[in-house]
Amino acid sequence: MDRTRQRTVETDLGAFVTTARSLLRAGDQFILPEKQSAFRQQAPVQELDLILRSLEQADRTLPPEQKIAVERQVTPDLPGLVEIVSKHYRASTNGSWLKAREGWIELHTICLRRQRRLELEYPRDEDAFVKTLQWMAERGGEAELDLLRHVAQTPRFAAPLTLRLLVKADAAMTRRVYDPTRVTQAGEEAYQRHRSAWDAQHAGEFIAIHRGQLVAHSADKMVLYAELTRQQQQQGVFRAYVVEIGAPVLEILSLHSDDRPANIV
Repeated sequence: MDRTRQRTVETDLGAFVTTARSLLRAGDQFILPEKQSAFRQQAPVQELDLILRSLEQADRTLPPEQKIAVERQVTPDLPGLVEIVSKHYRASTNGSWLKAREGWIELHTICLRRQRRLELEYPRDEDAFVKTLQWMAERGGEAELDLLRHVAQTPRFAAPLTLRLLVKADAAMTRRVYDPTRVTQAGEEAYQRHRSAWDAQHAGEFIAIHRGQLVAHSADKMVLYAELTRQQQQQGVFRAYVVEIGAPVLEILSLHSDDRPANIV
């Protein structure tokens, strides 16, 4: 996979911290004014703030490998810490916990995914790597699939069972990420957002939409298939949403390394 398009745990550290900060700020409005100070002075709250500040500084000043070393040092169990802080937060709210609850769930989720992504790209040992692969197969999403395929290019462990788990995790995540219903919805939403420009630029052509981006176009559908096959060889199996500009028929193109292109819908 093209590393320039790949969001690795080093390159997305800043985005992770920004999202975490945003979610924390969004919940401030529900803390009772008289409890703001006491909440901020709670040891777990201060610890979480210190961790985020440390990660912000590391992201700004350190090279990739050192960023990872700092993150491992300061975030041994970040999801667990978020759970503890959320309990202090709930005790400090003005009765609007249900309004803020989704934000805390999201924060816990992104911290958990961050931890799993870190363990996938920089595993402590093979046992931890295998457990992470099992988690990825069950719960990994789009970003984790990209990272998994990057890791699979140069696997750190060569045990046959581990390599088989890599393949199985990829297959399970691909089925989930590229579920036809999800691809249809995301592809149509992207097409409607860009319809005026794409219709004007590609009149009379077929266009392929993948993850909200126009990734291929051609007046000849087989040429389009060939280009998507080439991209698949670089990136791994995926499904694209195909639109014939000016025609009412929409379809999903499913590409498989050992099959001819197949129209799923």
